[in-house]
Amino acid sequence: MLEPVAVVLKTVSAIAAGAISLGYLTSKPAQAFTLTYEMTVDVTQGSYQGTYQGSFSYDNSNPLQPCQDSAAFTCATVKQNKLSVLFNFLGKTYSEKQDLDYGLGFPAVYFQNNALAGLSFVVIPPTSNISFSILGKSFYVGFETYPDTLTKQGLVGTVSYKLKQLPPGPAPGPAPGPVPPTDPVPPTDPVPPTDPVPPTDPVPPPCPGNCEGIPEPSEMAGSALAIALLGLALKLRRK
Repeated sequence: MLEPVAVVLKTVSAIAAGAISLGYLTSKPAQAFTLTYEMTVDVTQGSYQGTYQGSFSYDNSNPLQPCQDSAAFTCATVKQNKLSVLFNFLGKTYSEKQDLDYGLGFPAVYFQNNALAGLSFVVIPPTSNISFSILGKSFYVGFETYPDTLTKQGLVGTVSYKLKQLPPGPAPGPAPGPVPPTDPVPPTDPVPPTDPVPPTDPVPPPCPGNCEGIPEPSEMAGSALAIALLGLALKLRRK
């Protein structure tokens, strides 16, 4: 295993060039979820010409941290962002665990100003039959430890990236309809006026001192009739 100083040679120059050529694919989402990028490797030189496919995914719920080999970049890593890599080359699928420096901060996905610069992924024998690496947009084959990015030794192809379409969000619910107008309240019938209350007879003032009740005229007429009848009866009995 090489010292961390050698790891610097693994990434900085090639990744920096890749960041410019990729056109700064923006990768900062509106909310936290797993982002997946598809990779296409086009090998145009050497004995392994062809097109090879791969992908990498990372969880952006944790913020990107400065890369260990360059403060000018931020990185998504296995430890910090659960980075996973899948790459099919020459009939065999390689994962992040086959990286030469797995457990030392690699593989890693590089970003510059929240724009994708590219993946750093290096695999050498005996893990693979032939050494290969993805550094930004460059693909290298046939080196002993790390590709020489300065002399382009082993450079045989290019790498392109495409952000996989995000799953659609929940469909919006139906828009609320207009509130129907309420029925007007019917007017109530007017309250009919009540008949006036007839005035009561005035109460006579009380008699001053102790006084007997004055008989009513009807009572006086009745008394006179009773006395007359009584006198007639007495007259008939004397005969």
